[in-house]
Amino acid sequence: GGIAGPASFQRVPIAGASDAKLLAVGSDHVCASVGDTGPLCWGSNQGGKANWKDKSAIIKPTLIGSDKIKQIAAMAAHTCALTTDAKLTCWGDDSSSAFADPQTAGKDFVFSQVGKQFTELVAAGGSGSTTCVLDANYGPFCAGLSLLVPNPKAPPQVSPTFLPVLT
Repeated sequence: GGIAGPASFQRVPIAGASDAKLLAVGSDHVCASVGDTGPLCWGSNQGGKANWKDKSAIIKPTLIGSDKIKQIAAMAAHTCALTTDAKLTCWGDDSSSAFADPQTAGKDFVFSQVGKQFTELVAAGGSGSTTCVLDANYGPFCAGLSLLVPNPKAPPQVSPTFLPVLT
């Protein structure tokens, strides 16, 4: 009995992703950042969380976009990445408005890139209904259905689907 030691971990070569520098594991899909390319994703593709362009399961790592990735987070219903030029990029199921983009809100199999300058991709809700980022000037912002607390530091005209949280 008991917990197995480090010897139980084994390197599993994954074609195209064996040199991953960043890895994000969702409930049933995985995304990795490899070198100077965009993220590679594979696994379950319900709602487009592994590849918004394809409605079937993604068997081998598939390139998602071409932007270099600084951080990546895989949630139950969608995936988001913060690019090296500080843009938030999300794809998958946006039925909860977690992408902060009125063009994709309420839809699945979508892609969105918010052009605001963010410093860090913080996290997302376990249910996949929320995405949070840090803004250098205003602190944390979250989008999605579950966060409706106003941020007193926020500028007065924030996108209606972009919901700030209390700092």
